Amino acid sequence: MDPSFRKRIISLNRTLSWIFSVVAVLSLSIGYFMTRLDLDRAITQPVHIYLGYGYLALLLAHFLLSLTVIGFHWNTIFSDPYSLFNEWTATRVLQRVSGWLLLFGSALMILTGLGFDNEVLWKVISFTPHVQIDQLVALGLIIHLGVGVKSALARRGIKLPNRGLTLLTIVLVMGVTLVDFSLGTGNTVALGSSDVTFPDAYTDPDNTMPRRIGQIRLGRIFSGSSRSYSFDPDDVNTTRPDIFNSGYFSVFDVLVHVTERGDIELEYHFDERLNTFVIDRLQGGREWWFEIYYDGGWPESNFYRMDHYPWKDGASLTFYETTPEQVDQRHVFFRDEMRRLEENGGKVIIPNVYISGIYDRWQYEEVEVTAHNVRSDMFQPGVITAIDVILSLADTRGLNYTVQWYESIGDARLVKNYWVESINGDRASGRCGFVHEEGSVNNMNRGGNHIHLPSDIKVLNSPDYAWWFYICV
Repeated sequence: MDPSFRKRIISLNRTLSWIFSVVAVLSLSIGYFMTRLDLDRAITQPVHIYLGYGYLALLLAHFLLSLTVIGFHWNTIFSDPYSLFNEWTATRVLQRVSGWLLLFGSALMILTGLGFDNEVLWKVISFTPHVQIDQLVALGLIIHLGVGVKSALARRGIKLPNRGLTLLTIVLVMGVTLVDFSLGTGNTVALGSSDVTFPDAYTDPDNTMPRRIGQIRLGRIFSGSSRSYSFDPDDVNTTRPDIFNSGYFSVFDVLVHVTERGDIELEYHFDERLNTFVIDRLQGGREWWFEIYYDGGWPESNFYRMDHYPWKDGASLTFYETTPEQVDQRHVFFRDEMRRLEENGGKVIIPNVYISGIYDRWQYEEVEVTAHNVRSDMFQPGVITAIDVILSLADTRGLNYTVQWYESIGDARLVKNYWVESINGDRASGRCGFVHEEGSVNNMNRGGNHIHLPSDIKVLNSPDYAWWFYICV
């Protein structure tokens, strides 16, 4: 091959490699955050797919050019193992190994990605491993990028400390940390199957121990005018004794407690048409809503009553000013729920319940949901929660399920909830399992229905749909 032509090809390959790196990071980030944040999938999913096409094309081009034009003689290592202690050889070996890892992981991730939301392929190719493989791809990408940066600096005459050993060490530590974080799972205690008998008087062990001092924040943290207030959970009483047992309370009760202590100014009233307390004025403002996430969670929008959302140790709670339109949207949904409840004679009847498993999908209409008092420690008898949707389907429609009690899940050290572990044979595994949402179909695509509130403590009124779906995060 003509040396000048080979030089141009090598230069082109390096350019492709950096473009590929940018596309890879964008594609992985969008795919990851689609499951983590309240993003509009009508926009993000097509972007993720088209980036995937570019990712595949750039990967193949970079791989073929690297293999055919640049090359690397592995026999030099086998004949002289001590050559690995040579900086150049060790760098090239690490580059090639990470490249093959990246290629192999990408092929598996692209293949499994074909099974998502496709009318034909999802029955043949399981989507479940798609997100489980992403740590393999990310590990290969981090190492490959680190080696590439080292080589690029060396070509420009920039010397690194310890001949780049520090950079390579950082890259390897980042990769191993990523995999360790991604594979983290919680401690579980199996409870059985659909014939499980929940304790009549289950007591959360954490409720018998001294609880952590909590905090409530008024105003967004970056608003410049936010302020935090501490409180002792043992001093908080509930404004909804019709829902909570003694010792348990909602995030709204925290706000009332801080008000009664004299720290803030709050005016509120109970609206029977909405079945919730409404803030009339808080610190001089009228339109306020709340944002909360439990230990190991992240901020998310919600369309959920503030006097229904249970407080849990380690939670982050913020009340923030919003617009009249945002508050009215929530109140319209609450009002529709109570009207539906009244029309059904006080029975919770959900018009449509959707269940999306790994391969199969089910739809149930006009599902009457009854209380099973799963969390009789926290709630009054007869309070219906989201997990009752599954239990009621098992009672009346032959649904099969299993449940587990989780003390913790990954980085969420304080969980202490029942989780639906399997539905009709589809079982949670690793980072994949069933999640749920309930709410108004009019709000289904705007977000706010899918909140990370465990199903055994998510109190329901009368939503017009419920959806349980298998997903990987």
